[in-house]
Amino acid sequence: MGTSALPTTVTADGAAVAPGDPTGYSITIANPNAVGITLTSIFDDLPAGFSYRPGTTTGALTADPSATNNGSHLQWTTNAVVPANGQIQMHFGVTAPTAPGDSYDNAGGTAAGTATVAPSGNTAKITVLGPASLTIGADRTSVAANPSSVPLSTIPLQRTSPAVQSAPIPLLPILGAPIPLLPILSAPIYQLPLLGAPIPLLPILSAPIPLLPILSAAIGFDVLKNQSDLGGAPAVKAGLADISLSSLRIISGDGWPARLAGTPLAGRQLESLTFADALANVPSDKLPTLGQMDLSGSALGRISTISLLMGDTRLTGIGGVDWCTELQNQGHLSCGADLGVPGSADQGKSATLLSLEVAGINLDAINGLKQVTLRQVQFPPSGQAALPAIALTSFDLYSSSIGGISLTSIANPSSVVDCTKVNCAAGSTANLWNASQAGAIRSNATIASLGDAAGGLTLQEAVLGTYPQSNANSYAIPADKLGVLGYGGPGATEVKYHLAFNNPHDLGHPVMTVTLPPEFRYQPGSAAVSVNGAPMANAPTPTANAETLTFDFAGFTLPAGRPLTVDLAARPGLQLGLMNATAVVSGDSFSLNAGTAAPVQVTETNETGDGLTPAAPIQPGNMVFGFMSHAGDVDTYTFPAPAPGSQIDVYMTCATCDADLTLYHPASAKAHNPLRPAAGMPAVNAEQDQALGLSNLGEPLVPGTLDDVPLANLPVAGISANRGTASESVHALAWDAAPGSSYTIQVASYNGSTSPNAYGLHVSVTPPASLPTGNARVFPHDADATRDTPSIGAMDGVQTLLVADRERLRRAFGDARAQVALDALDRLTSAPGLGVKTLFVDAYSDVQSAFAALDAKPSDPELSNDVVRIINAHVDALLGANRASVQNIVLVGTDEVLPMARVPDLTSTANERT
Repeated sequence: MGTSALPTTVTADGAAVAPGDPTGYSITIANPNAVGITLTSIFDDLPAGFSYRPGTTTGALTADPSATNNGSHLQWTTNAVVPANGQIQMHFGVTAPTAPGDSYDNAGGTAAGTATVAPSGNTAKITVLGPASLTIGADRTSVAANPSSVPLSTIPLQRTSPAVQSAPIPLLPILGAPIPLLPILSAPIYQLPLLGAPIPLLPILSAPIPLLPILSAAIGFDVLKNQSDLGGAPAVKAGLADISLSSLRIISGDGWPARLAGTPLAGRQLESLTFADALANVPSDKLPTLGQMDLSGSALGRISTISLLMGDTRLTGIGGVDWCTELQNQGHLSCGADLGVPGSADQGKSATLLSLEVAGINLDAINGLKQVTLRQVQFPPSGQAALPAIALTSFDLYSSSIGGISLTSIANPSSVVDCTKVNCAAGSTANLWNASQAGAIRSNATIASLGDAAGGLTLQEAVLGTYPQSNANSYAIPADKLGVLGYGGPGATEVKYHLAFNNPHDLGHPVMTVTLPPEFRYQPGSAAVSVNGAPMANAPTPTANAETLTFDFAGFTLPAGRPLTVDLAARPGLQLGLMNATAVVSGDSFSLNAGTAAPVQVTETNETGDGLTPAAPIQPGNMVFGFMSHAGDVDTYTFPAPAPGSQIDVYMTCATCDADLTLYHPASAKAHNPLRPAAGMPAVNAEQDQALGLSNLGEPLVPGTLDDVPLANLPVAGISANRGTASESVHALAWDAAPGSSYTIQVASYNGSTSPNAYGLHVSVTPPASLPTGNARVFPHDADATRDTPSIGAMDGVQTLLVADRERLRRAFGDARAQVALDALDRLTSAPGLGVKTLFVDAYSDVQSAFAALDAKPSDPELSNDVVRIINAHVDALLGANRASVQNIVLVGTDEVLPMARVPDLTSTANERT
């Protein structure tokens, strides 16, 4: 009976190996026979590229094999006996090739006599892994810049917007969640454009200095007069108490000598006096306000607006944060002597925003301040904190989020508004803005009066509410200087990125850092992490810092050959161009850079061509963004024409381009309603300049703005053509326009200026001042009123037309005195050769109806004009073809009897408007 073949089995040390790394094979030869079989050799055919590692043979054999066929055929000579029904095993080491791919091994042997050894065939698969790889790709090649417009809904605090606007946002072009402190709130106050205005506009700037929190009882005199309380920070080593009056130059109102007159300091040199001296000796009503002083050379200039409002609020009252830890996390020195702020002894818990700022801390860098709401702030006792005590009437409710607070959300709305002037009942949609328009906000209502209704307001919203919308300078801060805050607004297009990392070695504590394109922002919650195709348990939440996104896989080792993938979404910013992303993976002395990849073209928004039409819509109160993307670029926007007399303010800022701003009235607009249907000349339209030649010598030069501003065939309301990157602003008063008309805003590139960065455009509309109700007109002789309807007869040869109203003459002067005047008119009309006729307008019912409306509200100029228009219509109809012969039209009576036409006073600055 013959012997059975001895089967050979080969197994690899591992299913995968890194390029060039060591691995090995085990060869097993089994004997199914009842007698032992002697082997004469064992061989192994290595996969291509693999090589034997000398001295690595162990097990049944230990000697190195002979190698042929370029080292791929290994053969061991042996006389080893495979026992009956047993096996022998050996192991040897090899080195993998550098080329990736799947490889298979084949082993076998020879036996003495007639016995045979069956080879294994191609088995023992080993995958040679590729080199470490990191790729990043995007799901699209182009995306529109975001956002094209900023509505109120991008602010985390959701509430009803003011009724007249969709988004009351003044200075926040790209604001989103969370709301950081804007740089204007941490800029030195002397740098704020508001302080350059002739009249202090902020409540805090016109408040008497002793009432400000920096000088309040809580910290004022203690800080000013106790240098040790300020610590040893170099910036304030002299202490606020030692500020020389000579460094506080007064730029508005009486100077220091006049203010010191009558005090113990009178006549002394300013260099010898300090701020503390003035506070102690000068009556509070004689002290200058901050807005009246040039603070650029003083320590007070380091104090920000938010510190002025919240300066004496203890930091323990803001969110319950351990501020020393927060400051250390932000890279600042400790709260000990190095930091040098009040409250060091208690780990900063009694420090204030003011004390931090005068110690040189950048409030804008303290993340803990960024999401603090008024509900989290434990304000000091009444009178010690400025913010909650500011009257609501001091806030710009038109453009501030405060204006959107609904009246029904206020626990006791009647304490805040007069509910007889605005609907406060359940179900009402009225908000504080509506109440302000109705004049219903009570003079003693403050932020504190709102209670929980203001609880969701952030400090930033409250502070910005004190900026008056009508101040053009407050919009002069370039959008890119405000920080990239609002990416991720509703309607923004997301770019989805896919990152894949693979490593042929185990990698401990991998860290993946993704750098998004400029101004792109990660969409929170969009990241998904997988390992080897399966979602990763307890995947890290990425930390975002501007465009940089970091995934820290602490406590995790990525196995060799197991791909790590990350999917995430980001939203573009306000910069145009072809932009790339990149990524880096590091860990255990390893680092791999994906290089620049995933190109995405960011395209412009609000581009409708360079003509007047079509135009993009812009809503008052919204900030929209556009681009000067090519030479000669012209962008146009329209918004509904507001009520005549409304104040229109348009602001445009572009930090990196030179663009000019033009506001056009509607084509149908008139400064006021015409008094006759065929009223004279249309509004003057600006015209393009014509080429000048020698024939133009002696003619006046054309205004400079017209040389380079493209003008449409519309009435020009205003042009702002500042050179360079200076902000542009136009202020105009709305004219009377046909229903459905629109105002047009034009932003035009100057001299070929282009920029990949956005300009911000904002328009605000302030409704006209409401007319006083006034009292209805009462004539002293109403009892004498009688109306006649005499016929005037033919108008041939009439040279003088007298216009009179018998009834109103009698009501105004009594029957006897009126009759004297009427008799005189009769004598004139009957005198031969004079050509005099009298038109008694009380004969017309439409005239009398217009008079009735005017008498009910004599303060309304349009009601007077209605009377004039109707009388004009009757005069024109009466004269007809005889108009040319009439040389005089005479009104009989005072303005109360026959009103003169009125021209509405639409000025925005005048004594009678203050």
